[in-house]
Amino acid sequence: MDLAKPGLIKEFCMPNGLFTFQEYLLDFAGAPTKTKGQLLLDELVEGIERRDVRQRVRDTLEKIRAGERDIYF
Repeated sequence: MDLAKPGLIKEFCMPNGLFTFQEYLLDFAGAPTKTKGQLLLDELVEGIERRDVRQRVRDTLEKIRAGERDIYF
C-alpha cells in the first residue's frame, strides 16, 4: 500500500508490463506482430513522464533484446 496510495506503483507496474511484453514479442510473436508491438513499445516508453525512469526502461529493454529474461523493477 505504501506505493499504491501516493500513485508510485505506476512507476513499477508500467515498466514491468513493458518488459513482459518485450519478452513476449521476442520469444513468441510473428514478424508482423513484432513490428507493430515494437512500435507500440517505443511509443509507450516515450510517454513515461520521468526522464530517469524512461532511461532505465530503455536500458532494461535493451538487456532483454540482448537475451536477458525475468528482469523487473
